[in-house]
Parts: sequence; C-alpha cells; structure tokens
Amino acid sequence: MFADKSAIYLRVAVVLVILQISATFFIQDRDHLTLVGDILPALFVIMVLLVFQDNFRRATGAVRLFWVLNSVGFCMLLFSQLFWVCFDLVLRKNDVSPLFGDVFFFLTLIPVLAALAIRPHSESAARGLRLRRVDFLLLMLWWICIYAYFVVPWSVVVNNDTKYNPANATVVLAGHLAVISTLVVLWWHSKSEWRRFYAIFLLGSCIFAAGGLLQNLALIRGAYYTGSSYDWFYGIALTAFLAAGRRGADLTALPDDRETKPGLRRLWTARIAMLALISLPALAIWGYLYGQVPEPILIFRLRLIFGAMLALGSLVFVKLYLIERELVRSVSLTESSLDSLRGVQTKISQSQRMAALGRLAAGAAHEISNPLTAILGYSELLRDNASLTPEGRQFAHGIQQQVRRAQAAVNSMRDLAVPSIVKLPQFLKD
Repeated sequence: MFADKSAIYLRVAVVLVILQISATFFIQDRDHLTLVGDILPALFVIMVLLVFQDNFRRATGAVRLFWVLNSVGFCMLLFSQLFWVCFDLVLRKNDVSPLFGDVFFFLTLIPVLAALAIRPHSESAARGLRLRRVDFLLLMLWWICIYAYFVVPWSVVVNNDTKYNPANATVVLAGHLAVISTLVVLWWHSKSEWRRFYAIFLLGSCIFAAGGLLQNLALIRGAYYTGSSYDWFYGIALTAFLAAGRRGADLTALPDDRETKPGLRRLWTARIAMLALISLPALAIWGYLYGQVPEPILIFRLRLIFGAMLALGSLVFVKLYLIERELVRSVSLTESSLDSLRGVQTKISQSQRMAALGRLAAGAAHEISNPLTAILGYSELLRDNASLTPEGRQFAHGIQQQVRRAQAAVNSMRDLAVPSIVKLPQFLKD
C-alpha cells in the first residue's frame, strides 16, 4: 500500500515538474506565472512530507528519529513557501520584509543536518544518543546564531538589500555545503540499500544547493522573478527527495563492520560543539576589531553573541548534569554487578565444597562396601556349614542382617553423595 502511494506521489511530481517548465515558456502573464511558481513548489513539499511521515510510522529507533528531523526540516520549508505565497499573491509585494521567509528557508537545513549527523544506517548510532542530543541542539543554535549574526542585522537594524542578499546567499550556501559534505561521508561509509538512499538524497541536495545559489545570484543582479527557470531546480530537487523517501521506506539500521569504543562514537560531535562554542567569542572579537559595519549593527551583533554564549553555556551545564547522572548510574550498576559477582563466587565456592564432600563420601562408601560384601559372603558360607550348631547358625544369620543394614546405610550415603558432585558450567571452568 505504501509503495503504491509513494509511486503515485513520484509520478505526480514528475508531471508537476513538466508543468513547471512548460509554464515558464507558455505563460506570459506575470501574475499567472507567479501563481504557478508559488503553488507548485508548495505541492512538492507537501508530497515529500507525506512520504516522510509514512516512513516515520514504519521506522524504529534512530531511523525513526531521522525521519522525524527531516519532516521538521521540510515543514520549515513549507512555512517558507507559504510565506512567499502570501507575500506574492495576497500582500502583493508591499513593504513586508522577506526576512521571515528566508529565515524559515535557512532553518530547513538545520534539522536535516542534525538528522544526517545521527548516522541512522548504523546500529551503534542509538547508543549514547541521549547525551549527543545536547551536542546536536548546541550546534543547531550555533547555526541559527551565525545566520542572525551575518544576515539579520541588514534587514532588522539597517534595511540594506545590497548587503542583505549576498549575506543571505553566502550563509545559506554554507548550510547546503555542510549537508552535502555530511552526505558524502555517510555515502562513503554506508553499504547496500543505505548507500543507494544516500546517493539519491545527495543528488537532491546538490540540485537544491545549485538552484538556491543560482536563484540568489539572479536576485542580487535583479534578474529573478517567481516562476522563472531558476525555480526548475526546486521542483527537480524535491522530486529527488521524493525518490529518496521511497527508497528509504523499509530501511533499518545495520551492524557496524568495525565496532568502535562507546566514547569514540560521540567524541566527534562533542568536539565540534566545543569548537562552535569557542568560535562565538572569537567572532565577537573579530567583528569588534575588524568589522567595518555601522555602530547599530555592531551593538546588535555583540548583544547577540553575549546572549548566544549564555544560552549555549547553559546547554553545556545541562550536558555536564546529564554526564554526572550517567556516571552515578554507571557506578551504581558497577556496584550492583560486583555484589552479584560476589554472590556467584560464594555459590560457586559452596558448590565446589559440596562436590568435594560428595566425592569423599562416595569414596568412603566404596571402601566400606568392599569389606561388608566379604563379611556377608563369609557369613553365608558359615551359615551353610552342616557342622554348625543351631546357635552358631543363628549367630551367622544375625551377622548377615547387620551387614545388610550396614550396606543399606552405605548405599544411602552413596545416593546422597551423587547429587552433590555438581558439574560446573564451562565458562566457570575457564
């Protein structure tokens, strides 16, 4: 059922791409072209979200979180596109700033990058994820801070499109390159179906990045308009994301070829988060000493850096608190394991003593049984002797009875000793 739905979405996306390209050539009225250029991309994003939502329902563990974060990212993209629909078709390009739509477009990249950083193809990705989430959140806030530092002041503090558009294009391109680089690394270290999935996702990301770059360059030159050929990349890239979602419907995490130590699995994210935190004061110092910007923008950036350092520093304390709890839990588990080990050692020692006692009892029973058997045999010969008096025959019969009682006692001792000879498990012998 899901395969049929995703196949239908993919065919519809191909048809919409053809309509999008045809509209650029055959629709002359700019208002109608704007309508097509805004509505079709929104339909693309909605279909991608539907496919990702179905994948989320089918997946488990880290793969499920991967689809959740991707869905959040493309929801941001949908909000951005809906803003442009409102901006172009409802507000008719009045004095509303485009910053809101651009911010949501940039925020699309952050959850997608976090989803890729989880490494959903690896079973080891789910280990230590609780602590790594803090690192991911720290890096996401750092990306937002970078966008707010370089782009937002040119729209909020000083309305300067000649500075705003290049800054926005540069930061968005940096985000695209981060996503593409991560995908290349994941494609290189993955295998089988995951490798094909990453290849299709990488293709869509490259087309998306190229289209965004060309669109921003055209916007800087004043050559861009909604529904132009620069929007083709948008539809083609989202069609590739649809194909990737269809390919990744049944993917599950795979065992690693080489198991790494638990500490090394999350070491790289912690180091990158540490570098991101250290970069903020360095950025503030550089901007204060060498940034040739108006004073209001300089003050805005310094306040932004101080606020970001406070927020990111708080996250560091949260991570330290979680690490402390993890250490306490590990110590408690270690103590419990030691207590269990002592109990097992005590039981093993008791079992060994009982086994030794059983072997001793079995040996003693064997040694006692031999002379008793001889006594019993001689007493029977004595009883069958014709020259024996009735009183002597009675004594011989009494000897036989006592010997049989003694043999019964020895047999009982032997039967009691057999269960005591416990065979230890192989791992205890080793």
